[in-house]
Formats: sequence, C-alpha cells, structure tokens
Amino acid sequence: MITMLRIALTSIAFLSIFNIYAQNCGDGLSDLTTNVLACDSYTWPANGRTYRSSTYITESLTNEYGCSYSHTLNLRIGQKSSGSENVSACDSYIWDANGITYTSSGTYTAKLRNSSGCDSLATLNLNLTIEDNYNADMLGIEESLRKSLNFYPNPTDGEVIVDLGQLYGTVSVKVFTLDGQEVVVFNKSNTDEIKVDLNGAPGMYLMKVETDLNQIVVLRVVKN
Repeated sequence: MITMLRIALTSIAFLSIFNIYAQNCGDGLSDLTTNVLACDSYTWPANGRTYRSSTYITESLTNEYGCSYSHTLNLRIGQKSSGSENVSACDSYIWDANGITYTSSGTYTAKLRNSSGCDSLATLNLNLTIEDNYNADMLGIEESLRKSLNFYPNPTDGEVIVDLGQLYGTVSVKVFTLDGQEVVVFNKSNTDEIKVDLNGAPGMYLMKVETDLNQIVVLRVVKN
C-alpha cells in the first residue's frame, strides 16, 4: 500500500514538472534575432562576448525553465572617422560642415555623423586674407569722402563707428546682407560720426552711407 502511494506521489510530481515545462516551453520557443548597429565594438549580453567587426552569429541557449532556443545576432560595426581640409579665402569663409561663417584664420573642428552612423571629427585649417588696404573696403566713394572718412572696427563684434571727417546736415544709413536684404535703416542730422549696430548673424554686410551733399559711400563690413 505504501509502495503504491509512493509511486502515485512520484507520478504526480513528474506530471507537475512536465506541466511546468510544457507551459513554459510549449512546442518550442520562437527563435530570436537581434539587429544591432554599433560603433567600434559591441558586447552581446547573450554570451558576454565583445565583437569588433561585423558578424552574423547564432547561439543555442537555455532559459530558466530549461527550454532551448536559438538567438541570432546580426551585427554591423561602424568605425569612427576623422578628416581635415586646408582652405584659403579672402575676408570670410562659410564652412559647409557646420554652416558657420569664420572671419579670422585658425583651426576649427566640428563633430558630425559619418555614413556608418558613427562620430566623425572634421577639422578646418583656415587661412584668411584680410585686405590691409583700408580703401579696399570702400566699394564706391566720392573722392572727398575717401580722404576724410574712417570706420572701425572691421571685422566687428556688432558695433561699427563711421567717422565722417566733417559735419553734415543729414546722413542716411542703410545696411544690406550680400543677398540684398535690408537689415538697418536710419537717418541722423547734424553729425560727423555714426554708430551702427549690426545685430544679425555673423558674415559680410554692405553699408551704404549717403550725405546731404549727395556723397555716397558703400562700406564692406564683416561681423564676427
């Protein structure tokens, strides 16, 4: 009687274990596929291994219930990159890498994304030639103004002072971007000096100054 009871209990325990396995494993776990894009290296949690090149690998694994399944890693490894360019330009330069306008020589960097989706460090070695001849920034000017007019600083961080060299009854000032957009307009009376605030983006501007004596000068101004 005792023996039969032990057999019955053993059978029940076996059936319970089998039912747990059947409930969690069923007819078999679905196979898994993981697609990964990584830069330089990738450590796969499924096996703890670190890969430094693209690979396609399948591991046979067992879960906590003892069920077997396959896990596939489809890995593409991209590499970080860097590059540099040497540029010579006059007065200012707009770098395509970041859209910034530079008005002084120097070495500049920009962090980008390359075709692999990884970090790319771009370096610009820029050599700018700024006209040393003051009159080169006067694109159109009456001879009398050429001898007396002075403006500074150029390049500027925002404010430009135009010293007219003599007193005028009325002075008209207009500032344009290189594509013709008017950004500053004002008149000033009884003055020999004008202060102009450039609040726009860095780059080159054209400043038209006209006196009441019909003297006109167009100044080329660079904002840092």
